[in-house]
Amino acid sequence: MPSKPKDAFYGEQEWDLPTEIRLLVLDSGSDGENLSAHALSDVTAGGEFSKTWLVLAGSNFVVVSQNGESGTRTLRLDSTSAATIVEGRGRNRFRIALKGKLEEEFHYTRRQARRFSELEQHCSAIIHGEPLPAFQASTREAAKNGQKICPKCQRVMPEWAETNCPRCLQKRRIIVRLLSYARPYKFAATVGLLAAMALALLMLVPPVLTQRLIDDVLAPMDASRMGWMYTLLGILAAVILARVVCTRL
Repeated sequence: MPSKPKDAFYGEQEWDLPTEIRLLVLDSGSDGENLSAHALSDVTAGGEFSKTWLVLAGSNFVVVSQNGESGTRTLRLDSTSAATIVEGRGRNRFRIALKGKLEEEFHYTRRQARRFSELEQHCSAIIHGEPLPAFQASTREAAKNGQKICPKCQRVMPEWAETNCPRCLQKRRIIVRLLSYARPYKFAATVGLLAAMALALLMLVPPVLTQRLIDDVLAPMDASRMGWMYTLLGILAAVILARVVCTRL
């Protein structure tokens, strides 16, 4: 796997379109007032780091590549076009088809999924002549409105989240933190854990005893095995009693 470049952008979310990309889109002949959606393709088909901007300006789909020398190309969307997302393992693909033929395919990581979802819906609206959908404002606009922005993922935090972004919480750390609260109660926690394990094992015993009771004692109707029946019933009663005790610990 290639090493991450120094000016790494891989996996980061680019909510606001950079000024230099906007200027390149304008130079391509697109109307700057109709820039409705954009997304960043941050990985190539071979898994290498990449930086290709996809900008929707009216019915023009502008591709701005920053891999090496910058370059732009424009695709015209119409009723014969199609924009689709193909989900994969680790990275997804965004496809543009013209007149039923695949024209472009862009790969991106899961961190860019939201922007590509918005881009796909905007493209579909343009293709079908429908009104453009409305989405959440950019982080810059949200900050102006007094909304809290997560410094890690750059997403707008929910109103109920005070300090920690719920999207960035690491589950392993949460479990470790919860286990730290059990340190003063090591003995009780250990007993409870052992009781839970014993209860799980005891849950498997009654079906086995019932099978033996039916197949070996009741079905043959052998009087010589009636004593074995009472033994099995006693073990079954003891198991049920043990399960009750374990649930009360």
